[in-house]
Amino acid sequence: LLAIAKYKSISNAAKHIYISQPSLSEGIQKLEKELNYKLLVRKNDGVYLTYAGKKAVAAANQITTIIERLKQECAIAEKIIASERVSLDLYTTLPIGEKFLYKLISGFYLKYSNISLRVFDSNFEEILNSYRNNKQRFCLISLPDDSLSEYTSGKTKLFNFHRIFKGKLFAVVGKNHPLANRRTVSLREVIKYPLILNLKTGCFSYEEMLKKYGEIDVVVSTDIMTLKTTLLEHGLGVAIATSFLLIRETYPDVVYIPIDKVTKVSMGFTWLPEYHLSPQEQFLVNEAELLHQDCSSDPGSAYAINLEE
Repeated sequence: LLAIAKYKSISNAAKHIYISQPSLSEGIQKLEKELNYKLLVRKNDGVYLTYAGKKAVAAANQITTIIERLKQECAIAEKIIASERVSLDLYTTLPIGEKFLYKLISGFYLKYSNISLRVFDSNFEEILNSYRNNKQRFCLISLPDDSLSEYTSGKTKLFNFHRIFKGKLFAVVGKNHPLANRRTVSLREVIKYPLILNLKTGCFSYEEMLKKYGEIDVVVSTDIMTLKTTLLEHGLGVAIATSFLLIRETYPDVVYIPIDKVTKVSMGFTWLPEYHLSPQEQFLVNEAELLHQDCSSDPGSAYAINLEE
């Protein structure tokens, strides 16, 4: 059916998939009988899909994708299982590790205990510099989608990005801050207040992104979480956080306010454009995607707090 949809001819389709035309026609007739719907309609310029035929092709494409992914995962698994103990290095800018990485590493280790995973605390500027110098690093980062496009497209492309989660940005303030009772807030409103930002040598600082909305006043730039929290609790500024980092029970004296729906943020893996992932790296990506499915199906679980929109 996929071949017929592509070539708009039963005879040409049969030729390209190496079976006889009568056999292909018989197979389509059996499928139509089983579904109780016509899948094809003949016209002067070829054979076309009916509405049911288009739906069947869409389903077939999904099945084909699943089968190909299964083959890929099995091939990777065989290579890893057959190998001696190997290591896998992962660099991350995310202080979130306690929740997301815990689940990711646990699931990965249970399947492939012969892989020693080494996780390094890096920073966004360091990762960018490594890619600028054509030095491969397999990384897990998060940053706003409008900034992401600057690094992953065009002639200045620095790295490939494989998205695992999409999320939101939040303004973080103390309970007595003027914004504390707002249900949502825009970035233009956020920059009216003094800001508490990440250092450029830490996670993504958001400074350049915020400057697009007007002049900003930065009280302090720091990656010391206790200092940030104390300043926020005393009403001395507004911080920016992603939905990947919200751990409300840890900081009960601050308020998280969703920033308007225009601004999105993504978390995912990065590597050099010309680099091909090793079997170990590819399987970690696949494991993260499985974890994403678990988070989506169980948004109330402890490690899925606000990961999704």
